[in-house]
Amino acid sequence: MEKILTIVIPAYNMETLLPRCLESLLVSEPLQDALEVLVINDGSTDRTSEVARGFVERNPDVFRVIDKENGNYGSCINVGIDEARGTYLKTLDADDYYEPEAFEGLLRLLPKTDVDVVLNLCTTFKEGSDKTMRIGIKDQIERFFGADVTDFVLADLLRPRPFIYLWLHNITYRTQLLRDIGYRQPEGCFYSDNNGGFLPMAYARTIRLYPQVVYRYMVGREGQTVDRKVAYERFGDRAKVTMQMCRDYVDFTDRREDITERCFAGNQNRYKAAQRYLHYRLYGHLASIYRLCIKSGCYPEEEMRRLDADMKPVIPEIYEELDRLPITLGENNTITLSQWRSDEK
Repeated sequence: MEKILTIVIPAYNMETLLPRCLESLLVSEPLQDALEVLVINDGSTDRTSEVARGFVERNPDVFRVIDKENGNYGSCINVGIDEARGTYLKTLDADDYYEPEAFEGLLRLLPKTDVDVVLNLCTTFKEGSDKTMRIGIKDQIERFFGADVTDFVLADLLRPRPFIYLWLHNITYRTQLLRDIGYRQPEGCFYSDNNGGFLPMAYARTIRLYPQVVYRYMVGREGQTVDRKVAYERFGDRAKVTMQMCRDYVDFTDRREDITERCFAGNQNRYKAAQRYLHYRLYGHLASIYRLCIKSGCYPEEEMRRLDADMKPVIPEIYEELDRLPITLGENNTITLSQWRSDEK
């Protein structure tokens, strides 16, 4: 039977947290035929594969394990795209989980829709704490369009002001969309998921909001890519992904006529909305990196300056636009990015 949704789970040395993740995907029997779960074991040296295979034994029609050499997160997503049998595809980190009731609701919704992208809500959580933070998609959409809006197009996310706050955890893609555009995540590095809400979203012609918290994203675990020490030490990976995003933006811009005809049926307005979306997403991504480095010291300044120099000839217009970016260093102390760039230290 054709699957409606494939969940791709990259997993590296996650024997302890993987059971909670997979337990959250044990849907009721009527929905099992619609679901495929791919655990991509990324060369783990612990019992990750064994744990995952225990779920395959319990429900072989839903769970599948793919063992591969270590290639980091992006390589797992790429394998998942190639292997997926579902009409739609969603990712789940092995240390996170889905809210079962909301997830089952998503599974019931997907066969009834024909959109390219479904957006859901996501909250963060910290082990041992009751505090959560919702990633604010629903609030922004309600502020833009009203509480009853569930269907829209990409251009709607750009007015009255740019809507750019999307994580990969918020997104369910039509699998064929990813294949049609030849989408691949950068491999051999951390932070490749930054790309997940960037380029593919530009090709989405129709979008639906599913206003439920499906995804629960763990924070505060030692060794996570969002851990400050890891982020500092692996800034080279973030720079690699960022440069790929810059090149993707340039390629999308340079191939305007081809993309307009092939992907948007000649509709210039759809292409313009997609190009604007990429522009605002890239600007926001870069602004965040600059501020985290200059204001908070989260990244090594020498490597940040190297990335800054590498980007200048690739995206000259956005680079110049960022000159005016305000960066607050303290009370009554705000500089522009142009001032930091002119600092020769």
